[in-house]
This record gives sequence, structure tokens and C-alpha cells, in this order.
Amino acid sequence: MSVIEQYNFYYLGTCKYCIFSSPEDILIKEILFFSVSDKKDSYCVVTEMEGCRFNLIVYLNAFGYISWSFSFRVLDVFWVGSRICLMLENYFIIFDPILKKRMVLTLPSYRIHKIISLDSSEYVYSTFSKSINYCSIVKHDIIINKDITIKEISCYGKEVKENIGNLNQNQQNAIDNFVSTLSIYGQVSFVGKINNAIVQFKYNRLNTEIVAEEKVRWTIPGFIQSGGIFKSKLIILWSNFLNEPQLACLDEKQYDKFHFTNTSSISYCIDSSTLQPYYFVGNKKSKDYVLFLHGGPTGQFVNRYDFLYKCLLETNCNLLFLNYIGSSGYTSEYQSSLVNRGGKLDVKLIKEFIENFIKNYEINRLVVVGMSYGGYLSILLSKRFSTREFIKFVSISGFCNVMFQYLFSSARNVILLYLLNDYEKNKYSIDPVYINFLDVKNLSFIHGLNDTYCPLEQIEQFCIKNNFKLSILKNLNHISMSLLDKLDVARILMKEMEND
Repeated sequence: MSVIEQYNFYYLGTCKYCIFSSPEDILIKEILFFSVSDKKDSYCVVTEMEGCRFNLIVYLNAFGYISWSFSFRVLDVFWVGSRICLMLENYFIIFDPILKKRMVLTLPSYRIHKIISLDSSEYVYSTFSKSINYCSIVKHDIIINKDITIKEISCYGKEVKENIGNLNQNQQNAIDNFVSTLSIYGQVSFVGKINNAIVQFKYNRLNTEIVAEEKVRWTIPGFIQSGGIFKSKLIILWSNFLNEPQLACLDEKQYDKFHFTNTSSISYCIDSSTLQPYYFVGNKKSKDYVLFLHGGPTGQFVNRYDFLYKCLLETNCNLLFLNYIGSSGYTSEYQSSLVNRGGKLDVKLIKEFIENFIKNYEINRLVVVGMSYGGYLSILLSKRFSTREFIKFVSISGFCNVMFQYLFSSARNVILLYLLNDYEKNKYSIDPVYINFLDVKNLSFIHGLNDTYCPLEQIEQFCIKNNFKLSILKNLNHISMSLLDKLDVARILMKEMEND
């Protein structure tokens, strides 16, 4: 097995990776996150190990390597000054790698995006605004547990909507740096400078271009999950539907000399009937298909690796990833057009997409898999295709009771924004609990035992009433699945593909 050194990063020619050389080589199942410090002299990596174990590996300039093993799942990792922030579902951890001390803080609001600055009494963070096209920057007073909104920034033009609150110079500098790295529509992101040359990532649908001095230097055939400039070297963590995450060290001397394996079995398409974009992954010779519907509904699929997809592709089926109406990453009109029309416009267009796809392809089996809000859509769609025996629908971590979701979910803003407009008038078409599903035999459910975003109780009652199959996974996380959970979900979906 050959090992190629790339500036303290090592790539092994197998499915496993070794991030650094030390007295103990650390073998890893998957690289999850990578981040470079603001001073560009240190970095950290979060990896998933065997048995739902995770590892934070930190390289500190003048100190060397430090690692921390833990069992909880991290949603993101980044530097806050000289410390490292690990984002979890309900709280975040500030880790000081030099002092080896950890501080745990509860999240003050729903879905924090990033901690921007931090001191002993307050921190500044960004989060998703109630207004669909904006993100908010908020200062949180730890002592009195109070939030003050500083500004709101358009996700599409970076226009400042409002600006209030007193900031010190360190906070202002941190906010300015954060705003400079925000991507527009997820398309262009500022990375930093190498020898005074501005480096940017330009995200396309199938690849990511790395631009330096306004010229495309590398074209990566997939999605760059994260990247940073470390001691004048550009380090990226990238993947695509077919290739698991890997770290690459790019040097300005290597311009146009970095090549990757062929990915011709990944296509990006636009449906001719509904104009909705989707990815097609597979050999196109198979007659079995799995169609994924994302959550959000403002989520989106990108050309990025997922262990669940890998498991399904090994069964020789084709995968479809539909960025249905309401998805982010396209235009403000495409994303905001679903507001107050959820459960109607999206279901109508997805139904048309499926019908159009059936006309154009020879299909043996089609399994429609919706996650979170997409799971809710798969429930409604199963009613529309109840007589099509070759089509099955699976809801993963979805919801089936709109008012229950509004009253008891931590994600009630989604219901308020998309589904409660003229609810009494529309409930017999958009709320599954008011629809007769006794004739539906092609619907099943996968759900986490302790899901707070879409509580399990509503799903249990719905399945008992309509005699639907429900698979409950004890540790299934609504936001981010572990590799073991993905393997369990894949096995369930494979059975759906096998059963007639």
C-alpha cells in the first residue's frame, strides 16, 4: 500500500484514511469535517471511527498533534480564535486544544449556523432568520441569557437589512470576516489569499472550480465540503456521490495538474415538464430507481458523498435526487415560491415529475424516499400513486400531523411559514391525518425514537390507524445520521426494493 505525503496529510489507497503520522496510526472510516485556524498555522479534522466513535484531531503550530475521542455526533466544526467550536444538535462545545479544557454551552435558538466570536460573558453567532431569504447575526449575553439581533444579511445579495447593538472591535472584525466568506446562493465563496492572490470556490452543479487571480486553477469533480489556506497551501475536503470524502493539498505550483477519477455516471438534469433540477446517479441500465426528496423544504442535494447512497448503489439501482420547488441554491423566486403553498405546489410538481419520468424510462421498481419535510411529501404522494404497485414510498423522520407538528415540534416555524395559510380550508388535502389512507398499501416509515423535530407519537398513531409498517431506530438523529444508522436505513430500503 503506497502512502503519499501531502504536507502532513496522508492518503491511503483504500477506503480508510490516516490523517497524521504519530506513534499510533489512526485508521478512519470517514472524514467528516476540516477547518483551518484564522492564523492559517493550525487545523483540525473530525473523523468517524468504528462503532459510532468520533475523533477530533488538531494540529497546532509549535505544539504538534492533539486528539480527542468522543461518542457524540458533531454537526460542524470551526475555529473561534485559538479555540475550536464543535456544533451539536442542542448545544455546542468550545475546546481549548492548548489547555485541553472544554466548555459546554446550550444553543439559545433553533439551528445556529456558526459561532462568530466568543468571550467570557457573550458570544456572537449567525442563524437562519424567520425571513426565508435572510440569515441573522445575533449577540448573546451568557449571564442574562438574552439575544440581541445585530444585523440581517440577504442570502442572495449580502445586503444589510438592519444594524443595531454595540460591538467591540474584535466582534466587528469577526463579523466582517464572516460576511466576507458567505457564499451567494451557495455558488461563490471567498477562501483567502495565497501570495496576495484571492482564492475562491465557485460551486457548479457537478463540480467546483477553484479560482485564483480570477482564473480557474483546478476543477474538482464534486463538492468541496470545506477548505482553507494552511501555511500558503490550499487544503480541501471534497467528495461526490461516488467518492467518499478525501483531503487534498494543492500548491500554486500544481495549477492545472491535479486530476481525479472519471465520474461519468453522475448527471445533472432539468425535468422538461416541471423544470425542476435533479441528479441522476447510476448506470442507467438498471430498471430499479430510488428517488430522494430533501428536507427543509429549503434544503438541496449537491454532488456530495453519503454512505447511505453508496450502500444503495451497490445493489445496482439508480439514484435520483430531486431539488423540488422551494429548494435553496437556485433563485430567490424558486426558493420563496413555496411559502404558504407547501403540501400543494410541491406535491403537484413532484407528482408531475414522477409521471414524466415514468413515461421516459422503463421502470421495474421505484422507491420514493423523503426525509423530514420530504418525508411529509412522500406521505401525500403515496395517496396520489396508490394504484401504482411498482412505486413505493418511504418517510424517514417525516411528519403526518400538521397541527401536532406546529404545537409540539422544535421546528414549528416550518409549519407556520409553509402550511398554516388557510389551513382550515386546505387541511383535507395537505394534512395526512384528515385524509383517508386505508386504500394505500405502498407506504412505510423509518423514524428515530427521540426525534424532537418530528416527534414519533404522531407517526405511531398514524401507522396503527392505517396499518403501515414502522421501523423505529433508537439512535436515529433527525439532523445527521451516523454510519450505523445509515447502514440500518439502507437495509430497510433494500428490503423495500426486493418486496413486490
